[in-house]
Amino acid sequence: MIQIDATTSLLFKTVPCFILYAEIHRKFLGFFSLVKHNLPEIIADVPYRVEPQHPLPIICLIKDANHYPIVLHRIWYKLHLANGQVKQQNLWDIPVKISSRYWYKIFKLDLPHDRQQFLSLDLHVEVERKDKKYHCTNDNYRGTSHASFKIWMANEPLPRFPNLLLGDVHYHSNYTDDQVEFGAPLPIAVEMAQAIGLDFFCVTDHSYDLDDYPHNCLQNDPSLTKWKMFHREVKMLNQAQQTKTKPVIIIPGEEVSVRNSQGRNVHMLVLNDGKFYPGSGDSAENWFKLRSEFQIADILQNLSDHAVAIAAHSGYRAPLLEYLLIQRGKWEMEDCELQNLTGLQILNGENNESFRRGLHQWRELLLKGKKLYIFAGNDAHGNFNRYRQLGLPFLHMRERQAQLFGQMRTAVFVEKPAKLEQIVTALKQGISMITSGPVANLQATGEHGHRANLGETIHDRKIQLRILAKSSLECGALQEVILLRGDLQQRQEIVLQLWREFSSNWDFETILKCSIPSGHEYYYRLEILTDKGNFCYTNPIWQKTEKKAR
Repeated sequence: MIQIDATTSLLFKTVPCFILYAEIHRKFLGFFSLVKHNLPEIIADVPYRVEPQHPLPIICLIKDANHYPIVLHRIWYKLHLANGQVKQQNLWDIPVKISSRYWYKIFKLDLPHDRQQFLSLDLHVEVERKDKKYHCTNDNYRGTSHASFKIWMANEPLPRFPNLLLGDVHYHSNYTDDQVEFGAPLPIAVEMAQAIGLDFFCVTDHSYDLDDYPHNCLQNDPSLTKWKMFHREVKMLNQAQQTKTKPVIIIPGEEVSVRNSQGRNVHMLVLNDGKFYPGSGDSAENWFKLRSEFQIADILQNLSDHAVAIAAHSGYRAPLLEYLLIQRGKWEMEDCELQNLTGLQILNGENNESFRRGLHQWRELLLKGKKLYIFAGNDAHGNFNRYRQLGLPFLHMRERQAQLFGQMRTAVFVEKPAKLEQIVTALKQGISMITSGPVANLQATGEHGHRANLGETIHDRKIQLRILAKSSLECGALQEVILLRGDLQQRQEIVLQLWREFSSNWDFETILKCSIPSGHEYYYRLEILTDKGNFCYTNPIWQKTEKKAR
């Protein structure tokens, strides 16, 4: 769904909060706007990929019709196949009055049998307001491309091992709904997750949205009605998924604004905690209140035993205006070293400089002896096929193909049939990896028969490492499999082994013998790269031995 980039968001946050729907429905301090119109937002979306034998879900979402009521007359699609064929069909042709804040429909389209190709799709919507008819293609934003959606129609599923589940740990639903951004309703996300090939996703709506009244984003609700509604809906949807052959599990959470060690606002993902943690320092609900309610340590000390706490987009650096005016900061090393922090979400929707900074910080923490795990999410607010945002305030829109729901994934090993509690435990224990496509696994067997999986420690001096990697035509042929070893005494990480030649482009397995001096501690982890630039990074296995008694 629509989001606002950093500069635009900051400008909105400096305006008194009576400016609602600032993204398209208001003028900035009365100035001229090129994106404003007197229609509700009409947004079409589809997943960026579709699993084999799965129909294509097409959504039409209409927002803010409570302020701009309309009559919906017609919805139809035009599908362009790779062989040049064009298919067109009506999806809706019964006039209906719409005057609710959110209205949506999910349509399912059966796809051709000859898969492994890109499709192009346009969704056309015809509405009427005040006796005037309007037509839009894919959205009704002024200044967007309205370009066709491109969808990868897969003929093989995403790579995975038995008992490996794929998920997205950072997603925003329509419970994130305020003066600058909003997400898609949860039933839409469930439908999209099934089509993409996800087994779970974590809903991490903003703490400063979850404590608002359901229909007033500028006033806090001491009864936490919205937060309670969110948890009830997650529970209901999870119960409905129990009867599915391939269920999608929703993990409830929140993205909390907290104070770092420098007193600046950063974000933390808190998953599966029954408590609500307020955090409003960068909410813009009160311009003169920039101090979030809790420090990072306050929340970590009060976490439930079954909760997970993750540093959100830990490599992100706030732009100068955000740093100066709303006290945005970064996750400092001392913040990451606090007890009870599970790990870092270093991958946030794209392979960029923020990801590389997060990866570097994680390696430094590992070499300091900190057992922290890495996670991947997309911070998507809807955004299933295209990311749409305001650029310069009220002057133009921006679009890109990053931060799409499910595009960057966290994979966890869980015995099936999987349950929410098992997934949370796997996240909490680091039995996981991050991936944009290929997957990997690392298993250790000691000389005395002990075994260790990702996230675990083995205490044998001599071990065998079983190394596995898997990819697909969609994700790219295996190009490099890298085994890295970190020496905690030397505080140095080295490439222990590098493989570049494979008997199969898609599957790799080997055994490597390793040993460690007495009284030392190592960790081992894998990095996988394909010829299409996709990658996988596993969490480590630790090897630790005691000093021999003299």
